[in-house]
Amino acid sequence: MEIRENDYGKTITFTVYESNGTTIRDLSDIDSILFLVRDNNTGRNIVEGDCVITDEENGECTYEISSADFKKDGCFDAGLQLVIDSPASKETSENFSLIITDSLK
Repeated sequence: MEIRENDYGKTITFTVYESNGTTIRDLSDIDSILFLVRDNNTGRNIVEGDCVITDEENGECTYEISSADFKKDGCFDAGLQLVIDSPASKETSENFSLIITDSLK
């Protein structure tokens, strides 16, 4: 996935699949979903934002890019963390590459 640096206000749509990679994950038991982006140099998350579940049955959620996101260009690891409050558990998606390109290029 590629996004321009400082390109906020846009919405990213995700479809969540089961770990087998082919079956869509029903999100009806999920309390929240976090969009996580990690800086490979520091190991710290540069984005930790809440997604909105838009279609539970079809595994869809969205994340709106905020003005605080993606302040520098580069290649980062990104993923989703699905949170279930009771009983407390977390599922993490496979990471994918997120490329942030310079907004002036």
